[in-house]
Amino acid sequence: MKRRRLIKLLTVLAVLLLTAVPTVVSAEGEYLANTDFSDWQNEAPSWWEFESGGGTLERSEESGQTVAKLALPEEGYAYIGQYVYFEPETTYQITAMVKAEGISGSEASLNMDFADQIAQSEGITDTDGAWKQMKLCVRTNVDEDQAYYLRIGIGNTGNLGTGTAYIAEVTCEKLDVMPAEGTTYTLIGSLGYGGNGGAAPAGEIEDEENYPDITYNNLGIAVMSIFCGILLFLIYTGKWAPRLGRFLSGKTAVVCIFAAAFLLRIYVASVNEGYETDITCFKVWASDLYSGGLNSFYESAGFADYPPLYMY
Repeated sequence: MKRRRLIKLLTVLAVLLLTAVPTVVSAEGEYLANTDFSDWQNEAPSWWEFESGGGTLERSEESGQTVAKLALPEEGYAYIGQYVYFEPETTYQITAMVKAEGISGSEASLNMDFADQIAQSEGITDTDGAWKQMKLCVRTNVDEDQAYYLRIGIGNTGNLGTGTAYIAEVTCEKLDVMPAEGTTYTLIGSLGYGGNGGAAPAGEIEDEENYPDITYNNLGIAVMSIFCGILLFLIYTGKWAPRLGRFLSGKTAVVCIFAAAFLLRIYVASVNEGYETDITCFKVWASDLYSGGLNSFYESAGFADYPPLYMY
């Protein structure tokens, strides 16, 4: 009898191991490769992609260091980009030393951003021959997939310009707390990679030697795995099955479960300020409802995916 119970217990433990929370299997802190542009292949820095409409990219030497030089003699766009893989609900700061010369055009400037995201650094048009640090602070949301395409350069397909830019010493670091000053943009993992057609280049996702793998919002999964494991053990052994069945079918169990869920909801709401993108959307939707009422909620040109009564 004891042997059979031991086999059942080992089976339950095996199931728990299969549902265990995944962990990062990579070098800690290595989010970008070839950040000093020391390695070049095919007339471009390794690991970086060159995208342009009328521009050029060349290797240059400035103050004894290798830099990437972007030039737009005619109106267009030019930038270098690299795929980066982050962790959910984490703050990151990306910096680069840059120098800009005579950048002009309709809203065109030297900056860094993430494709298909609203996050972008402050634009620079001219640094008067001096080097300047460009900075961008972001925080990822709760999505499991946190893969993005970082771009650094002049303009884009919608904002064309002319001028010259020098880029050097790119860094990406994880922060323990959000900076008190400046804007911290929210990155939405579900919006995809962006960049070249929205697909990651072959082989880079599996390159665990240089990039963190995808992680999960693990607290909820861990708690649910433990809870399901206990239930599975009690039911599988059979000793507590009748008593457990009677308890779960009673009103007391239902009240306890919903009460626990309600208390958890209150606790999460009290310690989490919410996400910048979500809060902004809720404010806009609430304003639309206040000014136009329920009937016009879905008639505006703005995006709205929540029921109108939810805003009330």
